Amino acid sequence: MNSNYTHAIMSLSRRHFLAAFGGAMGATELSLTGCSLLPAKADSLKSREYVGASKLNDGSYAVQSLSSDGTPLWHTAVEARCHGGCFRPHTAQVLIFERRPGWWFHVFDSRSGKRLAHIKANDGEHFYGHGVFSPDGRYLYTTASRYERGDGIIAVYDAEARYARVDTLDLNGIGPHELHLHPDGQTLVIALGGIKTHPDYDRIKMNLESMAPALMLVDRTSGEIRARFSPSHHQLSCRHLDVTPQGYIYAGYQ
Repeated sequence: MNSNYTHAIMSLSRRHFLAAFGGAMGATELSLTGCSLLPAKADSLKSREYVGASKLNDGSYAVQSLSSDGTPLWHTAVEARCHGGCFRPHTAQVLIFERRPGWWFHVFDSRSGKRLAHIKANDGEHFYGHGVFSPDGRYLYTTASRYERGDGIIAVYDAEARYARVDTLDLNGIGPHELHLHPDGQTLVIALGGIKTHPDYDRIKMNLESMAPALMLVDRTSGEIRARFSPSHHQLSCRHLDVTPQGYIYAGYQ
């Protein structure tokens, strides 16, 4: 966790935070979903502390913003369950990705909750629920899969061109999940889960005996794989991680 996130969570207990987030939409709110809780970072969001995905009691889904004291700021319905997200640097945009297998990601104005764009994965691909921007906020890097073969990739989008797809980085592996940008501004730190799934078979794990998870360092421009670290057991799936401003990497295996 970064220091801003840790400080915010310490100042508000999980029970009280979830109660406040749930109360933001009255009796209709049910729960947060996935890894969707985002601490605000952009200067334009000083009064807004969190953006998160949620599921309602009627089975529908939403994205909403909540201040640190539990005050609701906005609420926008979405078509499917969402997972993680990221803020676009130097703007008031916030992105939320659908849960794996995710077919879309959403771009919101984080001041009002208005959805600005709704971007579909390329044919034959799906998203894994996470993304990160280049330091200047132009390029978006998202974890994705060419699911017929299970090839893990990083799909690259140009935010200045209405999020047009502009590049693909091959990872030579299966199941990339969370990723972050290293403080050097150039290296993508990627949690490669190693688990093959297919949208036609829900979330069934299809390769437990041949899993090859890894923690990867990839050049965001050239796609060069700079380092690949394998865990002590081939079924330790690397799924979530964080990187400190000093460059320390914390990875979660499950």
